[in-house]
Amino acid sequence: MKFFSFCSGMDNMGLGFRNAGHTQVGWSEINPASILLNSQLNNIGENYGDMRKINPAGLPDFDIACAGLPCPAFSIAGKRPANPFDQKSIGGDLFHSFCKIVEVKKPRYIFLEQVKGVLSSGRWKGEIFSQILSRLSELRYDAQWQNLNSKNFGTPQNRERLFLVGHLREFARPEVFPIVGQVNENTCKSQSAKTAVARTLSAGAHTGGNHSGMTILQINKPKHSNNRIYSDKGISPTINSCSGGNRQPFVLNGKCLRRLTPREFFRLQGTPDSVFDLAKSLGISDTQLFLMAGNSVTVQVIEAIASKL
Repeated sequence: MKFFSFCSGMDNMGLGFRNAGHTQVGWSEINPASILLNSQLNNIGENYGDMRKINPAGLPDFDIACAGLPCPAFSIAGKRPANPFDQKSIGGDLFHSFCKIVEVKKPRYIFLEQVKGVLSSGRWKGEIFSQILSRLSELRYDAQWQNLNSKNFGTPQNRERLFLVGHLREFARPEVFPIVGQVNENTCKSQSAKTAVARTLSAGAHTGGNHSGMTILQINKPKHSNNRIYSDKGISPTINSCSGGNRQPFVLNGKCLRRLTPREFFRLQGTPDSVFDLAKSLGISDTQLFLMAGNSVTVQVIEAIASKL
């Protein structure tokens, strides 16, 4: 089927859908570094820019509308305002923009990715998610959803995210969820626990809350979280945008101490090295590479879902 990727970032979502055999007809992004990278990729269509300013009538036709909407408005690691949909500064209003496009284009399916904290957002737990479902229902979309963890899909990262598939009522309901993947029981609650999975990649500077589900083998107890050191046989802690510098996790590799690299950030999201090499050849800074990886989705998870559509 044909799909359009909104808030596409560095296009990991598009890559997952293309790997599953679907055809990308366009994308929407405003980050200059992501635009520079995506513009060099083949077969992804045209960039239509800021989703808030898109005229739906000017978009190509598509069967699936995909969006990984910014998470600060919904994550418990952020401020979680009472009405996140009105928060333009943190992207909460983009859901309204997405719905306006869907209302006009009426794609057969919609696909949304969000932090699992959206399930508990609002004045009472579930209020915001209930509003999302109600709005989609008004647009004649019935929804199914599931929390999925990247560690169960072949990448060593503990990244729990909510994935929602909505289908237009005029069409038969696809059986997408549940998806199990290959269950990975690796975790690390103490130094004696199994260790093989990275903590959630995050684009923000927060290290707690929704991103603190698992830690790796920590070998020191510093006063500040930036100074934590982890075993290279463990799992990575939360990876964020490294705002302010020196926020990449320390890893003890033999007798050497180092920080994780941008290439490792990309790999933890399932992004091919060829895409990373292209980004470096375009002169994209490490700061932007960290940000792009933290803002992205895990390719293998997207491909598993897209294969069920």
